[in-house]
Amino acid sequence: DYYAITNFEGFETIVNILGGVDLYVEKDMSAHTYYGDIDLHEGQQHLDPNQALGYVRYRYDAMGDIARAGRQQKFMKAVFEEALKPSNLPKLPALIKEIDQVVETDFSVSQLLYLGFSFHGASSDDVHTAVPECTPKTIGGVSYVVLDDNDLDNLVQTMFIDDYDPEYWAEQSAAAE
Repeated sequence: DYYAITNFEGFETIVNILGGVDLYVEKDMSAHTYYGDIDLHEGQQHLDPNQALGYVRYRYDAMGDIARAGRQQKFMKAVFEEALKPSNLPKLPALIKEIDQVVETDFSVSQLLYLGFSFHGASSDDVHTAVPECTPKTIGGVSYVVLDDNDLDNLVQTMFIDDYDPEYWAEQSAAAE
């Protein structure tokens, strides 16, 4: 029912407020882009804002934007874990206030505070993500991601309508990684 939008500077500000984000980078990633160089190596790392931005923007592999979407979801789970670390919990009200400066949303500050405190005791296992079945296609010289409408319908049904199925979400999380 709500939305949140940020730009690259806002993304880096959020990662900076958290003091970086711990994440297992699943493979070496190297690219020279218009926005800057991406140079990450496989393994567990503490990503600074610039490295984190490179991780979520990287799309130079066989699945392109599809793999990038999976990495973005994995990163958001890592941000959630970072925000809930005991050392960051006292910073939560200030963090939400700072996020309010770099994120456009229709949540009020009090709603964000309530959400933040409602996550007490939660873990990244409580965050569920999925990427619908899709196929990269080039149409008229432009690259597109074509969704499978039936899979998308099933995914929406499962995520938002049916009862929560922990086994299903464990499979989806494993597939996204």
